[in-house]
Amino acid sequence: MHHSHRTSRGARLALVAMLALVAGLLVGTQPATATSSATSSSRTALLPAQGHYEGTDHHHRHISFYYDGHNQMSHFRVGHKLIGGAHVSTHLSAWHRTCHGGYCSSGAWVTDTQVHGSWDAGDASRHVAFHAHWRRY
Repeated sequence: MHHSHRTSRGARLALVAMLALVAGLLVGTQPATATSSATSSSRTALLPAQGHYEGTDHHHRHISFYYDGHNQMSHFRVGHKLIGGAHVSTHLSAWHRTCHGGYCSSGAWVTDTQVHGSWDAGDASRHVAFHAHWRRY
């Protein structure tokens, strides 16, 4: 009988340890959720700067474009190749994949003066990432 008491006590200790582990995991996920909400809220609060942007893609090619400060990105270039422009969602501070003449681009502001995005030659599976910074009005 004494042996069953130990098993019962061992099972209780295991249950308490498991509950403590689950509680710790739940508490640990709450700050991440709060951070995600804060990031999401700050993402919509971006105010992209009007002006000329320049940067490079992952193959070290020059990237440039102009943002009008309202809802239009224009003159997107990779090197000397003019790809075109796109409507910028002011709510998302981004433009969805837009294509002109067989070339496409998409991008999003990560700060008021920095844009991350990608471009491709009409094949979204072979896109090239870029990073651009505001340079001047």
